[in-house]
Amino acid sequence: MKSSRILFCLSLAVALLASCKEKETIPDTTPAVLKSFSFNIADNSTLDKDYAAAEIAEEMIIRIPEGGKGKTLVATLTAGENDQIKVNDKAVVDGKASVDCTYPIDIVVTNSKSGLSASYVVKVGKILGTVARKIAEYYEPDAELGMGTELSMAVSPVDGMPYLAYLRKATVDGTKEKNNNVSVVKWNGSSFDAVGKLGLADNSSRAVASPIVITFDKDNAPNVLYKGGQVANLMSVQKFSGSAWEMVGSSEGITTKFTVAYGIPQFYKNPSTKELGFFYTNSVGKTDPNYRNHTNIEFNGSEWVNTYSVLPGLPTYAAKGGSDGIFYRAAATNTKDAAWVAVSVNEYGYYIYKNTGSGWEIVVEGFCPEGETFGIPTNLGIKADKDDNIYVLAASSKEAKMQLYKLDEAGKTLTPYADILSVTAGSYGSVTEQMSFGINPASGQIVGVLENAEGLPQFSFIGSNLRWEAFTLMGEANAVKTEYCIDFAADGTGYISYISQFKDADSQTHNVIQLYKIGLEDDILPE
Repeated sequence: MKSSRILFCLSLAVALLASCKEKETIPDTTPAVLKSFSFNIADNSTLDKDYAAAEIAEEMIIRIPEGGKGKTLVATLTAGENDQIKVNDKAVVDGKASVDCTYPIDIVVTNSKSGLSASYVVKVGKILGTVARKIAEYYEPDAELGMGTELSMAVSPVDGMPYLAYLRKATVDGTKEKNNNVSVVKWNGSSFDAVGKLGLADNSSRAVASPIVITFDKDNAPNVLYKGGQVANLMSVQKFSGSAWEMVGSSEGITTKFTVAYGIPQFYKNPSTKELGFFYTNSVGKTDPNYRNHTNIEFNGSEWVNTYSVLPGLPTYAAKGGSDGIFYRAAATNTKDAAWVAVSVNEYGYYIYKNTGSGWEIVVEGFCPEGETFGIPTNLGIKADKDDNIYVLAASSKEAKMQLYKLDEAGKTLTPYADILSVTAGSYGSVTEQMSFGINPASGQIVGVLENAEGLPQFSFIGSNLRWEAFTLMGEANAVKTEYCIDFAADGTGYISYISQFKDADSQTHNVIQLYKIGLEDDILPE
């Protein structure tokens, strides 16, 4: 019995020794881990803030202003317990390493106990800005295209492609048409396709004059508004049914005469019916009490309905006995549940109205930029961002400036947004330069096109510092009496169009439509 116990104890001891030996032979597999990588302003006086890798991966990109080319920065690194770090084959001391950001940064982390290593690469790139790149131009050798204000663009909500409506005189059988006609083409991603027949109006005896406006209705069909053609001096609207253009409402057009001397009408959608509407300055005759006052027109599903003076609190023409109170211009937009209109009135300023489906209510009354005494007819614009914030572009001739404003609905005023843009004062209370702006519906980024003193278009965007970035020339082609067209697809793809001129081999001048695409600048990383 005693010997059995002894044998059992010996067996147990042998087992325990064997177990210890097995444990001693198990290797340490603790991985080496880089936990953080950053450039901190405390170590780098040239930076405006700390910049860190968003997440640790085998390949990382950190973006800083102007990129890393030619810059030597101090990096801060942390790793796991018992980990040792080398950057570009040099041991890291106190978690800091001086690196040349012109080249990729090689990092090796080694665990001193397990001997395991992990490798990482950091590339320092530029914070990418937004640019406008020319993608195409449209020109008809056998047609004379209209001037700059005779162009309109809208991006289809169906396929995100831009549609261009323009005026032209075609040459048929060697004879140029006497009057302008309306045509629409679509950019398909590589070339232009005609939308229906080119020349959709009846221009046999009546000139189709400026303006021309294109939009998409509640059924996502393109609609074109133009003056003349069907009936002299009256507006008509046609829509493309998928196979042909057809009149919207009466074949006799919109029956009230109006002037477009102060700007081009802009469409909005009625928030209740989703039908199209717009405002304009009427030209019903000097003896008519509505002369030079505002007129609203909306489609009711079968015809266009005119209504005078629907905007409450708006001054009337000549109330002071002069040219005061002229309804200059209306710009329009929609948010998710409302239609918005910004209007300019001679000697009174700017007014903002909102319609949620039960009529128009005044939000901002008689706003005048500092130093100004009236709302000028040019450059007025209104847009909504993805969060339904409202922005208004307005100019001041006395201060010779262009300013973007953000609507303070609760305070019933407009507050300056971004910096003031200096322009040139023109005649009769205007400014010389033209500017348009747009808002990316996906990112909320605001972009703009502004002419320089030579009439060349310049592109910019509002950066993270809430200032316009440096305006850059879009090309050497001068715009021709133009209002720049800017529109976005739902996914954030944006387009710009305008009309410029060129001379052919015979030194003949021709108008051509320029088309640009808005996107991020080229990403050039260290190699």
